[in-house]
Amino acid sequence: MEERDLPLLLKYITETYEEQGFVDMRRIVEMEVEVFSTLEWELPTVTPFDFLRYFVYLFCTESPQEPLISQAVEHVLAILKDVNLMDHRPSTITLAATLMVAFDAALTREIMDLHIGKKYLESKVKQPCFNFDSPMELHICS
Repeated sequence: MEERDLPLLLKYITETYEEQGFVDMRRIVEMEVEVFSTLEWELPTVTPFDFLRYFVYLFCTESPQEPLISQAVEHVLAILKDVNLMDHRPSTITLAATLMVAFDAALTREIMDLHIGKKYLESKVKQPCFNFDSPMELHICS
C-alpha cells in the first residue's frame, strides 16, 4: 500500500471563542468526504426497500409474506409521493408501510406502541413519529 500525502488535521480545527478548538459538523463532513475520496470508497444508497423484507418478516408472521411485500411496496411508493425521502429515515418510511399492511384497518396508536415501542425504549433510539388522520391513513411527522 502506498503512502499518501494527506492534509494535517489542524486544517479542520476551528478557532472561534465558542468552540475553543473543537471541530464543527461541517468540518467533520469535509473530513469524511476527503477520507472516502482518498480511499476511493463508495457508499451505497439506502432506500426504504432495503428494510422491507425484514419488517414484513418481523410484523407479519402469520400470513404468506410475498403478497404482503407487494402491498408494502405500494404503500412505500404512495408515502414517497407525499413525503420527502430526505426528511425521514428510510427505515421509518418502511416501518409505516409495513404497519399499514400488517394491521390493515385495525392499526391504532396503542397497537403501534405495543409492537415497536419496546424496541426503541430498549435501544434508547428516538421512536418514529406517526400521525393517524383516519383509521386507514398513517402519516410520518417531521
